[in-house]
Amino acid sequence: NRLLLLTADRLDREGGTLKGNNVSFIVYGKQKKGGFSDLFLDRSEAIQTDTEPLSYFFAKEKSRPSPEYLMTTQWLQEVKKIDNTHFDHEKLLSEGMRRLNIALSPLTFALLGAATGFMIGRKESFKPQLILLLLIAFFLVSFFFGKSFDKKFWISVPFFIVPHLLLGSTALYRLRRLSRGIE
Repeated sequence: NRLLLLTADRLDREGGTLKGNNVSFIVYGKQKKGGFSDLFLDRSEAIQTDTEPLSYFFAKEKSRPSPEYLMTTQWLQEVKKIDNTHFDHEKLLSEGMRRLNIALSPLTFALLGAATGFMIGRKESFKPQLILLLLIAFFLVSFFFGKSFDKKFWISVPFFIVPHLLLGSTALYRLRRLSRGIE
């Protein structure tokens, strides 16, 4: 029930001791009966403390690597492992779909740009550019939704694939109409 903010220019661990330079602490506590909450501010040029009491705070939090920081060859090796202890398998597969989405994006946007860049006739229309903006917004929203469902592979797949299908089919439909001379 507390919030702790710690900033330091430098923190070093030497054996069982934590040493820091230019350290600032802000601790905000739970509101008490009188209506005020505890707020502690402290700034020290140098600190030195034992690391054992601090290890209890961080025992629950274990740092885990994220698959998005792996190179593609490392990612492929992790996917091929059957008993993967470092990563969740669905998260790895979802990361593959995200990478495929990013790889297909230039092709999809080039096709979409070609479809909205052509114009027939003398009258200027902003309708294709408006549709283009809406499609791009749809693409970005679905990308972030897919990324937020990274632990559920089958939920994230449609968010990564459907925008490419929709944008590509819309662009091909417009190019087909333009090749027939229909605005």
